[in-house]
Amino acid sequence: MSDTLRLIARAPDGDARAFDLLVERHRGRLAAFVAARMHPALRGYVEPDDVVQEACLEAAGKLDAFVARSPSGFYHWLVRIAEYKLKEVDRRRRAKKRGRPASLQVEPASIQTSVAGRVGRAEHALRVARALETLPDAQAEAVRLRYLQ
Repeated sequence: MSDTLRLIARAPDGDARAFDLLVERHRGRLAAFVAARMHPALRGYVEPDDVVQEACLEAAGKLDAFVARSPSGFYHWLVRIAEYKLKEVDRRRRAKKRGRPASLQVEPASIQTSVAGRVGRAEHALRVARALETLPDAQAEAVRLRYLQ
């Protein structure tokens, strides 16, 4: 079994270091892929590294669904996620240009150093959003204004 396949096997079991190593192995190639596929109009809207970051965050959340068939399979899976993220960014850019709100909002890339840290922040944000939904509207708005904006 290759080293890549061993890391892929360990990562879904909560081994954040294994996932970080996998991502770091492919980050350079993935960034080059995203930069090459990015439409020039998108370059002023978002950086290629932000798209890579979002793709890695998405991959971390869906890692348990990934099935390793070959060592290169992980990279190809990341590429498919990055392609989807590029399409999402383009839809948001077009919606903003037309003056309509985008249906999908992506939080800015976190300054955490590990993918596991970013995933933890995303999960925390989801828990906060769910908790705010349980509050009366006036209280939820007060919390948003005081702590989130």
